[in-house]
Amino acid sequence: MLNTGNNVLITGAGKRIGAALAKEMAAEGWHVCVHYNKSLTEAQKVVKDIISKGGQATPIHADLADAKAPEKLIVRCQEAVGALNCLINNASIFEYDELDSINAGSIDLHHAINLRAPLLLSQAFSKKIPKKEKGNIINILDNKVMAPNPDYMSYTLSKVALKGATEILAMAMAPRIRVNGIAPGITLLSGKQSKSRFEKAHTTNPLKKGCTPGQIAAALKLILDCPAMTGEVIVLDGGQKLQRLPRDIAFLT
Repeated sequence: MLNTGNNVLITGAGKRIGAALAKEMAAEGWHVCVHYNKSLTEAQKVVKDIISKGGQATPIHADLADAKAPEKLIVRCQEAVGALNCLINNASIFEYDELDSINAGSIDLHHAINLRAPLLLSQAFSKKIPKKEKGNIINILDNKVMAPNPDYMSYTLSKVALKGATEILAMAMAPRIRVNGIAPGITLLSGKQSKSRFEKAHTTNPLKKGCTPGQIAAALKLILDCPAMTGEVIVLDGGQKLQRLPRDIAFLT
């Protein structure tokens, strides 16, 4: 039987920040569509963990690099759990390039997944939400959008564009759908970064305190609990954006 309550799609929810948000939303009573692309095993584990704690979750696959995938994903979620009233655009590709190595392929892939997919998902979400329902879209950004530097150039440009889209969509979708963003600083160890370098980078900011998945989940709940908030971006980086660093923090520690 389809759920007529709160249903949320979280993209890239098979691991890392997406998985943490999926578990948090499920604990708050939401039926979570756990989107994954290549992380089937991880997504199944997230769903299992949620169900074992009495929550509701459904794994759904889509390759968001495919331009037709976003609309199909929204339809499949609706068929599986019922109408969605929340969309969290978390899925992202994060590959290194800079001025000398940037190329058309890198630009296109980052924009396809980090910008085009969230836009098309938002469009499909707005078309499918029941007429009398209120909805929320939350875009997971990056604190780099507030203080950009040349590292991870394709990635950064795609996230800067998504920040702009957050504000534009908030205007276009009001009053029925609120659109906001969360821009975390370094949160989890990634790539070839050592644990010691991660720990140093995690606290290299005015507050000496880095972001955590739990803080992102708390910001998410704040957005959902504030019906007058739209077009806003919550930055969680310990004040790192104020330092205007010349390079990505991973290379300065």
